[in-house]
Amino acid sequence: MITAELLTEQGDIEGIIPECIDLAKASEASLPFQYMHMPLAWWDSFNNNGAGFLFGQKRGKNFLGGQSRLEELFVLIARDDGYLCGAVPLVRYALKVPKSHDELRIIAFAGDFLLLPFQDFVVEPSRRQEVISSFLERIAQLLKAGCSFFWAGHLPEESPNLAVL
Repeated sequence: MITAELLTEQGDIEGIIPECIDLAKASEASLPFQYMHMPLAWWDSFNNNGAGFLFGQKRGKNFLGGQSRLEELFVLIARDDGYLCGAVPLVRYALKVPKSHDELRIIAFAGDFLLLPFQDFVVEPSRRQEVISSFLERIAQLLKAGCSFFWAGHLPEESPNLAVL
C-alpha cells in the first residue's frame, strides 16, 4: 500500500535527496527540477529565513503578486513498503491580495516559472496512478488544514502525469 508523507525538517529532506535522485534517474525524468538540487538551491536563494521579506524583494520579480512570502519548504514522498516510488518538492506561500486583510496560503512546486520553466512530479512509471492519487490525497489534507489552494502550474504538455491528474 502506498503512503504519502511530508518531510519538513531540513535533515530529513537532505537525507532523502540521494534516493530521490535515484528515483528520477530510474524514471527517466527529464527536467532539472525533478533532480531535487534545483528546487533546493532555489529555496536556499529565495526563502526569507524567517525575516519576513516579500518574495519580490528576494526574487526581483514576483510571479504570485506583489505581496507574497515563502513560508515553508517540504518534500512530499510516496513509499510502498519502504520503497520510494514518488517525490515532489513543494513550498507554501503566504499571499496578500489587494483589498484583502487576510493572507491566502498557497502550495506550489518549489521553484518559479521564470527560473525553472517546467516542473513535475517524480513518479515510478508502473505506479503512476497510485502515487499521484496518494499525493493528491495528502495535498487535499493540507488544503483542509488551512491552505487556500494548490497551484500545479507549468507542468509540461508531454508530462505522463497529466492524464492521471
